[in-house]
This record gives sequence, C-alpha cells and structure tokens, in this order.
Amino acid sequence: ETMPVFGTIAARFNDDGVTALYQQLKADLISKGWVAPKNSQLPVVNVRSSSQQQSIVPPAKVRYLAEIADAVRTYHHYVEQQAQLARQRQQLQATQLMLKDAPSPVGEGWGEGLTQIIEQKDAQLSHESKQLLARWSELKQRYSQDELVVKIRDKELRTKLTYTSLSGNKIPKVALPKFHDAGDILAWQLRENIAGEFPFTAGVFPFKREGEDPTR
Repeated sequence: ETMPVFGTIAARFNDDGVTALYQQLKADLISKGWVAPKNSQLPVVNVRSSSQQQSIVPPAKVRYLAEIADAVRTYHHYVEQQAQLARQRQQLQATQLMLKDAPSPVGEGWGEGLTQIIEQKDAQLSHESKQLLARWSELKQRYSQDELVVKIRDKELRTKLTYTSLSGNKIPKVALPKFHDAGDILAWQLRENIAGEFPFTAGVFPFKREGEDPTR
C-alpha cells in the first residue's frame, strides 16, 4: 500500500481512482514546494482504485460479437426457409395448372389435396415475403423505364435510369436479376435488394448524385 500505484478507469466520468491519483500527486507536489497549496473542490477519497469497476463492455454483453453473428446466421436461415416455401408454392401452383389442362383425367380428389398443400405453404410464408413477391413485377417495370419519377409533396423528382454509351446504347444504372424462380427472387430481395431498401446491401440511398465522387 505504500507504493504509489493507483487503479483508474480514465474512460469513466468522475472516476474515484483518477481522483485519488490526482489528490496524491497534488499532495506530493505541495510537499516538495512545487505547487502552492489551494483548497480543492473535490471531496477527499480514501481509495486507491476505482470502487465501481465497470468495463466499457458490460459483463452481460461480453458475447456481443457472437450475438451479432448468431443474429446474422438466424436471418440467413430464415431467408433460406422462406425462399424454399416460395419455391414450393410456385411449383405446386404450376403443377395444379398443368393437371387442370391435362388432356386425360388424372384422377379424383387430387385437386382438393393439392389446394390444401398450396394453402399450407402460403400460410407459412411471412407477410413480408408475400409483399416482396407481389411487388416484383411492378419493381421490374419501374426500373425498366428511362426515368424514375418520385412525387414528394407537390414536386416531381426525376432520376435517369440509363446511361448512353458512345455508341448510342442505353445502359441501365440498375440491373435487376432475371430470375423466374420465386425462391430466387425472394432470396435476392431479402439478402441484397435494390439500393435504398432493406437490407441496404447496395447502399442506403436509392441513387447517387450525378456529381458525387465514388467512395474511396
């Protein structure tokens, strides 16, 4: 205890370990005549280390990186599950149409059983997944035009969706994948999607400004 060693947590405001170090250093400087004695506004502390030792990362959050990794893995598992359900529903619906158009009768009772399976798969799909699949055609149509028009209050914001090359060819700024499988479409929207929409893999904003420099 006679050694001038103090336990401090400088990152914490009003840490009593830092206060103890300051008061001991001040007393030593005064005893050597290097500093004039003055009344201190800080209350005297009788400890030599921080009494409330709390780390920057609380003990309950020591595994915070593992929790982040677990959350990402759980989300990817959810995406795979939803994509599989969407794919199976699409395949069952296609099977139902083919059987209806079959030239010879397939048998009795198949229609009701197939409809029940389709309804079961549809019920297992989340509301978000259904919305993403339902708007896919509209999304492709919107980004296949020359301009994207967005109305904000009384103003129309127009964004060009194509570049014109030196040879006169139009090159789209946003190229959507040419998927036909519902599972692939849903998995792409849940994992990547267009810029400005969750999970923001392509960026937070839908478009960059024309004069904006690329990210270094």
